[in-house]
Amino acid sequence: MATTEAPSPASTGRPGPKQARSRATRRRILDAAVGCLVERGYAGSSTTAICQRAGVSQGALFKHFVSKIDLLGTATRHLFAGMIEDYRRAFGRLVGQGPGDRLGAAIGLLRRTFAEPRLQAAFELDVAARTNADLRAAIEPVLRAHRDDLLAVARELFAKQGFQATTVDEIAQLADVAPATFFNHFKSKQALLGLMTGEVFEYLHSLTKQHLEGEGSGAEKLRAFMSSAAAGIAANRGVARDVLLEFMRSDATPDGPHPYLQRLIAPFIALIEEGQRNGEMRTDHDAAFLAQMAVGMLNSAITNWLANPDYPVETGLLEATEFTLDTLSQTRLDDARVAPPGQTESSDPRTHI
Repeated sequence: MATTEAPSPASTGRPGPKQARSRATRRRILDAAVGCLVERGYAGSSTTAICQRAGVSQGALFKHFVSKIDLLGTATRHLFAGMIEDYRRAFGRLVGQGPGDRLGAAIGLLRRTFAEPRLQAAFELDVAARTNADLRAAIEPVLRAHRDDLLAVARELFAKQGFQATTVDEIAQLADVAPATFFNHFKSKQALLGLMTGEVFEYLHSLTKQHLEGEGSGAEKLRAFMSSAAAGIAANRGVARDVLLEFMRSDATPDGPHPYLQRLIAPFIALIEEGQRNGEMRTDHDAAFLAQMAVGMLNSAITNWLANPDYPVETGLLEATEFTLDTLSQTRLDDARVAPPGQTESSDPRTHI
C-alpha cells in the first residue's frame, strides 16, 4: 500500500518549527534592544541587560548577532520598519473619513507617531553614533535610506507644485519622517535644492561623456547632446528651472563667468579641436575661444528661460544649436569669403556642416 508523505515546510514555503522559533527569538532580542535603549539609554543597554529583558542567553544573542554594534544597527532598521508599517496601517483606516476630518486625523496620527517612546531609541543611537564610528557605520544605511527618501519625495513635490510652494512639513510627511529628521540631513529646503544642482551637473557631465566624446561628426555629436539636454528639461520642466536658478545663484561670481559654464568648456574644446583637424570647423580662432563662444550661444536659451518661465526653452536650445553650428562651420566661413556682395547663402545651416 502506497503512503503519502506530508509536504515539508521547505516545499510549501512555510517556515518549520525550528525556523519559526529562531525568528521569534531574533524578534524578541530586537524588541528588547529597543526597549533597553528607551529606558536605559545607549550607555545602559549592555548585552546582559538586553538578554535579561528578552529572556535569552548571551549565547543565543550572539548566535543571531556578531556584536552589540551589529545588534543595535539591526534594531534601528527593525524600529523604523515597525513604526512606518504601524503608521501606514493606521493611516489606511482614515480613508473612510471626510476630507477635513481625514486631514486633521492624519496630522494627529503623525504627531502621536513622533511622540512614541520607542522613537527615543533612535535618538539615543544617533547621539551615540556621533562619537562611535562603528555604530555610525551600522546605522548609516538607515540614515541614508531616510535621506534618499527625502530627496525622492522632494523631487516629486518640486516637479508637481514647484519649489516655493513645497514646505518641509510636506516633504517630511510624505517621506514618513519627522520634520526634525529632515533637518538632520539638510540645513534647509534651499540646501536640499543646492544638492540637487550637483545632480544636474553630474547629469550634464554624463551627457557630454555619452555624446560629445562618442563617434560621429562634430555636428552630429553636438546635436545629440543638445537634443538629450532639451529632452531632460522637457521631462522635468518645473523643477529643472528651479534647480538651474539655484545653480546660477550659488555659482555666481562677480569677476567672471559662472563656474558651471567653465566646467562645460573642456569637452567643447575637445570637440572643436577635432572638428578643426578634420576640416569641419573653422580655424581662424583657437578652439578655446570658439568653445567659449559656442557655450555662451547655447546658454542664451537657458538664460531667456530663467528670465521668462514661458519661454519655449526646448525649441530655443535646438535653434541655438543650429546657429552655433552655422557659426562654427568652416564651409560657411569659406562661402562667406568667396560669395559676391549681395549674394545670400542657403539659410539652412545643416547644408554647411
